[in-house]
Amino acid sequence: MALAPDTPRQSLGQWLLDSVLGKSGATSFTAAEVKRAVERGFAPWLSQAAENGSLKLNEGGYRVVALAARAATLRAENLRERLADIVHHADGRGVPVCLLKGAVLEPWLYPGPGFRPMADIDVLVKPTLQPRFEALLAEQGYVQRSNFPPEAFTHHHHSMPFWHPEQGIWIEVHTRLYPEAANVLLEEVEPFDYRGTIVNRLRASAQIVYTVAHWAGRFTASQGFVGLLDLAFLLRQSGLPDLDHYDFDAPQRAWMRRALSTACSLLPPSAIPVNLVPPAGLERWRQLRLSSLCKCYVLDDEPFTRWRSPGFANARWRALMDTSSNLGALLREPWWCLFPPEEGRFNPRTLYARVSRLWRRDICRHLA
Repeated sequence: MALAPDTPRQSLGQWLLDSVLGKSGATSFTAAEVKRAVERGFAPWLSQAAENGSLKLNEGGYRVVALAARAATLRAENLRERLADIVHHADGRGVPVCLLKGAVLEPWLYPGPGFRPMADIDVLVKPTLQPRFEALLAEQGYVQRSNFPPEAFTHHHHSMPFWHPEQGIWIEVHTRLYPEAANVLLEEVEPFDYRGTIVNRLRASAQIVYTVAHWAGRFTASQGFVGLLDLAFLLRQSGLPDLDHYDFDAPQRAWMRRALSTACSLLPPSAIPVNLVPPAGLERWRQLRLSSLCKCYVLDDEPFTRWRSPGFANARWRALMDTSSNLGALLREPWWCLFPPEEGRFNPRTLYARVSRLWRRDICRHLA
């Protein structure tokens, strides 16, 4: 289906968000856009839209999308079966489990298996029961693997990830939530039936706060879009949460409010159950900077370049999401882009090496 010359072109990310709300119209995308969406795990959405006629694909494109959707569905079903077996055995050993992120959101809110991309399974257990639960995973063939040394996980919110070499499944065993401020949400849990076993999950309103907090903790294009999908489903289920209900201190509450407001600004208006009061002054400018960053890389899927790398985008995001004053954040944004606050980046030798590479690789080549 060809678009009229004066028709504003909708990005595939925006179209997917509209699909969640049942508001998407008939459209078409380039082969490169469809391929990128399949690579990001959204083949089931494309296949469903192609079947109901709201997405136009040629025969070859439809075959590729259908096969990828089938593979995603089978993998998701396998994840659900393995997780059901794990929580069943954990319940038999007296280890209550709380499911996090995609492990609970996909069967709870999404249309079917595979509609939410999942890289791993996230579960939360009490710290005192963690050894018992991890022993159960070891008995089922899971081994701990990571590129980081064991001591890197000593004070982390989850232990070293577990990997099943035959099933190809990753599991992260959490003992607390990330970011740290989100741990007050653990008072807001409820039981639910997961394939015959009673497990725990965060209540819908707490789930929204946790989803937004995790979404805003670090800027990533692919996971950032999945977080927006989660939020769209959750808002339709529960509505906006009352942040004053939770025991956050003033900087944490302001950070959560900024994250929630930024995320909601990226969703279709029909996804927001009430009208949000827009921020004023420098806070509004700050949020516009955050929203434009997300729109560019998360919704519109713009490619990263040498000068606009993922690290560059994350430095901007961290500066603008920081709990400091509005003026301080806006001044810190260009500074952190030049000198990201990672360990060793302010070392004179490191800075000299970066400037030397820049001079040799780019400036000298253009002057030659």
